Amino acid sequence: MNAARNRQNTGYISLDIGYLVRRVLRTLFVTLMCAVMAGIGAYIVMDTYMQDTYTANIQLTVLPRDNNAGRLSQYNIDSAITRNVNVLNSDTLQEKIKKSEVAKGVTGTVAAVQIPGTSLISLSATASSAEQAFRLLKAATESYPELAGYFESGYVVKNLSNFSANNIVKNQVSPLKYACVAAALVLMAGVGLTVLIAMFSDKIYSREQAADLLDMDILGVLHRVKKRKGQKGLLISDPMADPSFIEEMDRLATYFQQKMDHRGLKTAIISSIHENEGKTTLAANLALSLAVRGKKVALIDGDLRKPAMAKIFEKEVQEGSSVSDLLEGKVGLKEVMRHSRKYKGLIYVWQKQPVPEADQLLSNGRLKSVLHVFQKHVDYVIIDTPPIGIVRDTEILAGTAEAVILSVKQSGEKAAVLNDVTDLLEETGTTVIGGVINMAQGTGSRKKHRYGKYYYGYGNRRNGDK
Repeated sequence: MNAARNRQNTGYISLDIGYLVRRVLRTLFVTLMCAVMAGIGAYIVMDTYMQDTYTANIQLTVLPRDNNAGRLSQYNIDSAITRNVNVLNSDTLQEKIKKSEVAKGVTGTVAAVQIPGTSLISLSATASSAEQAFRLLKAATESYPELAGYFESGYVVKNLSNFSANNIVKNQVSPLKYACVAAALVLMAGVGLTVLIAMFSDKIYSREQAADLLDMDILGVLHRVKKRKGQKGLLISDPMADPSFIEEMDRLATYFQQKMDHRGLKTAIISSIHENEGKTTLAANLALSLAVRGKKVALIDGDLRKPAMAKIFEKEVQEGSSVSDLLEGKVGLKEVMRHSRKYKGLIYVWQKQPVPEADQLLSNGRLKSVLHVFQKHVDYVIIDTPPIGIVRDTEILAGTAEAVILSVKQSGEKAAVLNDVTDLLEETGTTVIGGVINMAQGTGSRKKHRYGKYYYGYGNRRNGDK
């Protein structure tokens, strides 16, 4: 327990590429919509506020004033070029250009760079029109000699090209390009944020990660199976049951038996923290899997506030034969028990209607007597319960039963919460023998084709009893 808590406190990360891909795909539509909206917004802004610009360019060369050997050295020429480029890009020259009559009222930029590997300087001026770019460039070349005299005596800067319309280039604005860049950035940011959140979240998504973070064992993984149209529940007794689901339940039943028999336990409740995490389906199929093995099993619907077991089996509960009638003392155990037609060792005890104050019935002591009777005549008692995080009924049932199995919806619950619930349940005196990762996607091979033929026939032999 302490090791798991320490890993959580130190920001433990369990990297699962498949899980990260699923998280990205799950949020991909929203991310794409945000990217498209960002692209459209960028396009509108760029198209509205950005205009085409024009760049005028001439080439300058730096020459020594005489044939002095020192000035002809490449080092000195490069130094002179560097000085001139710095002056051409200086704020002082920019101020002189603004005061020039040629460039009066013109806005734009002037920049100079050395052409690599040469003693040439490229001087360019950019403005919103060809005329303004030309005027800025002319003002720069006329204003520069006035500054050069203050710092340069051994070298002179000369124009290599004349001012010409051929040296003016139109810089067309491409709103679509900027829109695509904006959309791509938002898309990458969305994907990156999703990945980061997934990496640093301790929500349980795989058996391996659960083994690292949880204080309980993981008994098995049940993959998500789609219900057919009109199907009330997913049962392995259904002749059309998914073969891989049957295989997973069979494996889970094996681990359940090992855990229970090793500790000498018979009574187990199946619960979850929240609704819709597959606990009732898990309880029903665990009981069926044990009955297939010839075990005597009692399956009790302990969720009196929202009974669902009879609905899953598509059975009607007769008036006066519910769990609540038994706990109220209105009828005896024989009146509420229903035996499976197919599996002679399977006993059902169902609830017909919701009971508003179920906690009072569950804590009146009769349930403990009922479980004591069952323990003498069956191998296992499986009890479906309400979610732990909603009402206190499960805590009461946990104090009556011997073991607890938690149904954990994949990526639905944080490890810290599950560990707190484990501690809470064990404080009642029961044993949390493990959890089941339910409604899983992509956590291991399901081997459907390999075992499909065997299990399909196995399911057909079950036809006639749900």
